[in-house]
Amino acid sequence: MHAFSDPDSNSGWLVTATALAKAGQTPDRFFGQTIFTWGHRNVVRAVASGLAMSGSVDGYVYEVMRETEPELIERTRILQQSKLLGFPPVACAASVENEPRTKLLQKALVDMAQDEDGRAVLRMLRLDGFSIEDPSLFATIAAEVAIVRGTAG
Repeated sequence: MHAFSDPDSNSGWLVTATALAKAGQTPDRFFGQTIFTWGHRNVVRAVASGLAMSGSVDGYVYEVMRETEPELIERTRILQQSKLLGFPPVACAASVENEPRTKLLQKALVDMAQDEDGRAVLRMLRLDGFSIEDPSLFATIAAEVAIVRGTAG
């Protein structure tokens, strides 16, 4: 059995599904049985407990768990890592992109590293900060969606 995080997750489903699609496979055919754990930490827990033989998990979550739950990480092994992909964005509906509340949230996130409380939150999250990036950062992920959907040309 293989544990996936979430069917809408890049690292917790799409990366593995893309690798399998490139090999002419689907997750259900290749693994025989799959489950969704509805959380990256739950994937690690499923593998560490023996519920699943393998799982797809976000590297950021895995590395944070190496610090916070090392006893679980010690019972797992990394079989393969994907290439680096864009870190999940904080997104909003296009219709509210220019609203004052959205702009305030964006500024608060980008400026977190300049504020003592913000730095404390970033340390807790094991992040350096937030930044505004070009949407092309996620082009590889969009291409993977197309491969899995069978529409890549």
